[in-house]
Amino acid sequence: RLGVVVADTLRTAVMAAANLVALKLCLATYALIFGGASLGFGFGSVFNLRSLIHPTVLCTCWLMHVALHATEVVATERFRYCRVVHSGGQAAVLGMDELMRALEASSRAIDRELAFLDACLLAEKSKYWRNALFTYSKGDYWYNLTRVIHQDLTFLECHLIEASREGGAKDGGSGSSSSSQQRAFLNAKNIHSIAETIRDNQFVFTWSVRLMAALTKACAKEDPLGVSQRHSRKPSLQDLLVTSVSLYAHLTSLEVQLAQASGKQTARPLREAVNAVVGVNALGGDMESIYTNVWAMRDSLKLCLYATVRALGKKNVEGIAERESAQHAHILNQILAHNL
Repeated sequence: RLGVVVADTLRTAVMAAANLVALKLCLATYALIFGGASLGFGFGSVFNLRSLIHPTVLCTCWLMHVALHATEVVATERFRYCRVVHSGGQAAVLGMDELMRALEASSRAIDRELAFLDACLLAEKSKYWRNALFTYSKGDYWYNLTRVIHQDLTFLECHLIEASREGGAKDGGSGSSSSSQQRAFLNAKNIHSIAETIRDNQFVFTWSVRLMAALTKACAKEDPLGVSQRHSRKPSLQDLLVTSVSLYAHLTSLEVQLAQASGKQTARPLREAVNAVVGVNALGGDMESIYTNVWAMRDSLKLCLYATVRALGKKNVEGIAERESAQHAHILNQILAHNL
């Protein structure tokens, strides 16, 4: 993101320099042809750009550049990869293949975030885009999208589990690497790794779960082929639900421990002792932001779980709960009790 900001600033400064040189040339040419009064500079100072190399000027150029981008987005609702075009009372979706390529893990981080943002906004605002996702190419776009989101959720869960085990006791059993251990263990050695994992994945995670929540809410009425209910191609919507429940349990454990470490659920006499054990003092002012990020991610995932459970139906979710662990079954039964 810093590279994008620097590139925008330099691009704007170059454009300002070119405009300044062109203005000086025009004024000098006018004075030479029409014999006007001296303008205070000659041809030797035409390319003198010292006035542009100033923090205030660069800051102003960058703010103008950002304002132009913001005005363009707000005025036209421009999407970077995919858009819906209306013509003659009909609508067409353009750029779906480009959007799917940008969503892949091989894309640049900033491109993936923007692609997920595009998909999230389209899923929430455009019924034509949702219809295209469910019907174009016999539902291939839906399957590709669920595959990408499932990979991202699995990736985040695995990295959180690995980060939670740093500095802990190492056991040689193969079962220790299983994602069934859904509790986060915070200590002074792993809290920085957990914080870094949360920061690196927060944007893609937020857009992806909002995207799934919007699509699962709409699939009951806008999925004429029933691709969202099929289980023949993996990962299916049921697989997404299982992975989401597993990640939700891990984020819940992480949120509780961060709340205790930050003193939100701990009496003041115990706060110093908890901080000494967990080592959160090393994070300084970042402690509050990490707790807020984890809380927001868990809350977004919970809304996605509610929408997914409603889309699958009570019988399917009860069948999934019977096959899962006691912790996962408890979460699913709680959602069923409050949602249906």
